Amino acid sequence: MWFITIIGGAIGTTLGMWLFRHKTKHISFKWGFPFIAILQVLLLFYYLIE
Repeated sequence: MWFITIIGGAIGTTLGMWLFRHKTKHISFKWGFPFIAILQVLLLFYYLIE
């Protein structure tokens, strides 16, 4: 799951984790996936603006 998250699927893995309530008690998943998703969205906006 981490590999998919890091290569660009953070939004999907975060939504899937919340939707299916899978790995939601693990701190690294609970905070890591949304954090990476936010970073990916910020990077996307950064590259679209320039």
